[in-house]
Amino acid sequence: RRRQGGGLDDNLMPMWDTQNDEDAEQRRQNTIRREIESVQRSNFFHLFLLCLVPTTLLLVVVASILGEGDDCGSLTTNCSREPRKFMNAFTSRCICDSIPVQSKWNVNFPDP
Repeated sequence: RRRQGGGLDDNLMPMWDTQNDEDAEQRRQNTIRREIESVQRSNFFHLFLLCLVPTTLLLVVVASILGEGDDCGSLTTNCSREPRKFMNAFTSRCICDSIPVQSKWNVNFPDP
C-alpha cells in the first residue's frame, strides 16, 4: 500500500532488513576469503614440492661430480674407475682385480 506521496506506508515492514543483508554479505566474503587462502596454501605446498625434487636431484649430481676425484686404487691390486653410463649416472664404482688367496690347507681351486 502506497501513500499519495509515493513512499511506503508507515505501518508496513520492509521485506528485508539491511543490517541482516550486510551481515550475510560479510559472512559470504569471509567464507570466500577462507576458501581462497586454503587453496593458496595448498598450491604453495605443491609448488614447494615440485621445486624441491629437481633441486635435490641436482644437488646429488653436483655432489657425485665433486666426489669423483677420490682415489681409486690399492697397494695390492690394480684398480680402475668404471666409466659413467646412463644406468650408473649418479654413481661411480672402483673396480679392482681379484687377489689370489693362499689357503693354509693348500686347496687348488679351478680357474674360471
